[in-house]
Amino acid sequence: MMKYFKLYINSLLLGTALMVLTGGCVTGSGSDGKGGDESTADSKRFVLPSDKEADTDMEIEQRPKSRQRQKKEEKKKELSDIKSKAEEGNARAQLYMGRLYYNGERDLKQNFKKAADFFRQAAQQGNPTGQFNYAVCLDTGKGLKEDPQAALEWYKKAADQGVEKAQLNVAIAYEVQGEFSKAAEYFRMAAEQGNEGGRRKMANYYLNGKGVEKSPAKAVEYYKEGASDGDARAQVKLADLYRRGLGVPQNYSRMLSWLWIAAGKGDPEAQAKIGWCYQHGVGLEKDPDEAFRWYKRAAQGGYSHAQVAVGNALMEARGTDKNPEQAVEWFKLASKQENDDGTFNLAVCYLNGTGVEKNLQKAQELLNKAASKGHPEAMLTLGNLYEDGTGVSRDLQQAVTWYRRAAAQNYAPALRALGTAFLEGRGIAKDKEKAGYFLRQAAKQGSDKARQLLQEHFDNERGRQSTD
Repeated sequence: MMKYFKLYINSLLLGTALMVLTGGCVTGSGSDGKGGDESTADSKRFVLPSDKEADTDMEIEQRPKSRQRQKKEEKKKELSDIKSKAEEGNARAQLYMGRLYYNGERDLKQNFKKAADFFRQAAQQGNPTGQFNYAVCLDTGKGLKEDPQAALEWYKKAADQGVEKAQLNVAIAYEVQGEFSKAAEYFRMAAEQGNEGGRRKMANYYLNGKGVEKSPAKAVEYYKEGASDGDARAQVKLADLYRRGLGVPQNYSRMLSWLWIAAGKGDPEAQAKIGWCYQHGVGLEKDPDEAFRWYKRAAQGGYSHAQVAVGNALMEARGTDKNPEQAVEWFKLASKQENDDGTFNLAVCYLNGTGVEKNLQKAQELLNKAASKGHPEAMLTLGNLYEDGTGVSRDLQQAVTWYRRAAAQNYAPALRALGTAFLEGRGIAKDKEKAGYFLRQAAKQGSDKARQLLQEHFDNERGRQSTD
């Protein structure tokens, strides 16, 4: 349970270098490093010396070596004074000393145990930044015994005092535990402070009714707040809701407005969705050339779905010249990012020798990889290979197994294949009733082949189909 939580904390710690200092002064009690330390036992302002203070006239007249020696002595005395203040109970100084020992700064040898002890002292005085830093030490086992539960309690103390990152950490801890209502409480705290991640999480919770009563309209409110503040991810999510008409009336114009803004900031998903709009004529006039241009821009930005779209366009000569070899390279890039469509398309290329040398073994490996992640087309294709004995020993029972797995995802071609297997008794005992059931399910999704089989093998099916 706590493994995911700890990974999040580690990335946070490395990104912020502990929430202690900005410039040459110890930060205050807020999570953003601003304001005074009102919660400490000694609330008098304690300003740390700057390493960039100008030399005095007397120092300028001294020889360089003498001046350097004097500055070194001054810094040593400054550090001694700060340490004395920390030992006297000044929380600011305790935070600073903790940071120095944690990072091994100002000629102090890195010592996590001493760092944790200074953070603990500040935390016990009610200093929220100290509470957060001490929680990090407990959660990562830096300087003291690892204790995730104790870490969570200290994160909560800091979170309740407004430390934004602590709020997120507590929320994620509860989310991992499946306590979504508690997670929502802390995500909301972060969102109210303008945190982008907190806003997006609350929007997602309201969209899915996770930890809160389902309300697409409230999700829209959170996405709008983030979008208006320049959060490109929120802008893309808001555009999706306008496209779907979820929480807001469907409005392609507003959808595109937010996509243009996000795409202008270089968001690759927004760029890919503009390409999709050009490809399908949604809110824009169909333009294959523009679609390809936007897809390629997003693909070059590393967006795997766009890489698949570029590969498909190159295969079909849509908006660009046909080039199967280049298509294969784009599918490979997408597959490396664990994009299942990219993996499946690459498998088909190896299967048919399109844009690459035919390799049935490689094709089967890729199909298994995609199928293991629930890709229904890969499952169906594996079923076909076992039914035909292509690259593998013919095994009709194994074929039916794959058809079942794909059909469980309500995939029409697999429903038709499974219905046919029951109808003909291939790899499974004949069962006309089950055959009819699966073929009707496929026909409802528009499978002409399933409709044809129903009309050929089932009485009065023509009338049934006309009323569906």
